[in-house]
Amino acid sequence: MSSTNIPDTFVIPPLEVNIDFGAGLGGGGFGTVYQGHLRGHLVAVKVLEKGLPPKSWCLL
Repeated sequence: MSSTNIPDTFVIPPLEVNIDFGAGLGGGGFGTVYQGHLRGHLVAVKVLEKGLPPKSWCLL
Protein backbone atom coordinates (compact mmCIF):
# COMPACT_ATOMS: atom_id res chain seq x y z
CA MET A 1 0.00 0.00 0.00
CA SER A 2 1.06 3.56 -0.60
CA SER A 3 1.50 6.15 2.13
CA THR A 4 -2.10 7.33 1.57
CA ASN A 5 -3.55 3.89 2.45
CA ILE A 6 -4.74 3.46 -1.14
CA PRO A 7 -3.86 0.03 -2.56
CA ASP A 8 -0.97 0.37 -5.04
CA THR A 9 -3.11 -1.20 -7.78
CA PHE A 10 -5.27 1.96 -7.73
CA VAL A 11 -2.43 4.48 -7.84
CA ILE A 12 -1.45 5.60 -11.34
CA PRO A 13 1.94 7.30 -11.59
CA PRO A 14 1.39 10.74 -13.18
CA LEU A 15 4.15 10.15 -15.74
CA GLU A 16 2.12 7.26 -17.25
CA VAL A 17 -0.70 9.58 -18.29
CA ASN A 18 -0.54 11.91 -21.29
CA ILE A 19 -2.93 14.81 -20.63
CA ASP A 20 -4.14 16.97 -23.50
CA PHE A 21 -4.53 20.32 -21.73
CA GLY A 22 -6.04 21.74 -24.92
CA ALA A 23 -8.95 19.29 -24.70
CA GLY A 24 -10.91 20.43 -21.66
CA LEU A 25 -14.01 18.32 -21.06
CA GLY A 26 -15.49 20.17 -18.09
CA GLY A 27 -14.83 21.44 -14.65
CA GLY A 28 -16.18 22.30 -11.27
CA GLY A 29 -15.23 23.46 -7.81
CA PHE A 30 -12.35 21.02 -7.37
CA GLY A 31 -10.65 21.13 -10.75
CA THR A 32 -10.82 20.69 -14.50
CA VAL A 33 -11.34 17.47 -16.47
CA TYR A 34 -9.21 16.92 -19.56
CA GLN A 35 -8.93 14.22 -22.19
CA GLY A 36 -5.89 12.02 -21.85
CA HIS A 37 -4.32 8.68 -22.73
CA LEU A 38 -3.26 5.92 -20.37
CA ARG A 39 -1.66 2.71 -21.61
CA GLY A 40 -3.27 3.09 -25.04
CA HIS A 41 -6.73 3.97 -23.70
CA LEU A 42 -8.62 7.24 -23.98
CA VAL A 43 -9.37 8.48 -20.44
CA ALA A 44 -10.76 11.50 -18.60
CA VAL A 45 -8.32 13.05 -16.13
CA LYS A 46 -9.37 15.41 -13.35
CA VAL A 47 -6.65 17.87 -12.43
CA LEU A 48 -7.25 19.18 -8.93
CA GLU A 49 -6.79 22.91 -8.44
CA LYS A 50 -6.51 23.04 -4.68
CA GLY A 51 -6.64 20.96 -1.55
CA LEU A 52 -3.65 18.66 -2.04
CA PRO A 53 0.03 19.39 -1.43
CA PRO A 54 2.16 19.04 -4.59
CA LYS A 55 3.72 15.69 -3.59
CA SER A 56 0.36 13.98 -3.06
CA TRP A 57 -0.81 14.08 -6.68
CA CYS A 58 -3.08 11.20 -7.51
CA LEU A 59 -5.37 10.58 -10.45
CA LEU A 60 -8.98 9.97 -9.70
